[in-house]
Amino acid sequence: MITISAKVVGEKITLTNSPTLASGTVASFQVEFEFDDAWEGYGKIALFWNEDEEVYLAQVLDGKATIPHEALTDKGKIRFGVYGTKGAQRLVAAKV
Repeated sequence: MITISAKVVGEKITLTNSPTLASGTVASFQVEFEFDDAWEGYGKIALFWNEDEEVYLAQVLDGKATIPHEALTDKGKIRFGVYGTKGAQRLVAAKV
């Protein structure tokens, strides 16, 4: 498993470890999120997209989300974000 590490403070994502991911690779990649206290109690979903702008979703469990292989099929940069919901409240953060 290859892991990207990201720190989420409010609505800002900062990468703390960012290995290069090769398109077409058949392996498991994940993002491990470290959330600040503002995210306490929120259910979280990660969003991934690449050059084709199609969005792929992955549930964040124990602070980790597996990158859907469909997001890695094209060349170019992969982008990601996370949104959280707690009742009617919503938080959104993205790394583009």
